[in-house]
Amino acid sequence: MALQSPYFKPTVPFIGPISGGLKDGMTVLVNGNVLKSCRRFRVDFQCGNCQMPRSDVAFHFNVRFDQNCIVCNSHEKGCWQQKERKCDMVFRKGHPFEIRFLVNISSYV
Repeated sequence: MALQSPYFKPTVPFIGPISGGLKDGMTVLVNGNVLKSCRRFRVDFQCGNCQMPRSDVAFHFNVRFDQNCIVCNSHEKGCWQQKERKCDMVFRKGHPFEIRFLVNISSYV
């Protein structure tokens, strides 16, 4: 599987394509820095580039400092699906982070 060239210091919010789409076994690496003033940040694997109406979201990863949790979900045909809430906050304000998303046929790890 060919590697896609990385996006360096993209504008936020960022919407960009993943060459060839997400595939089983693919790893997507996201590096960043959490601002000290951050309440929330998210990474969405969206099935298109529309904001209004919003394209479906295959996977929504939302870090919520204001609730001290991470919420994962998907968005289909205008509706949010069953959310999963993880209360093990591993991110810290004012610090860098690295997230590795592993795609498999039925889930994201």
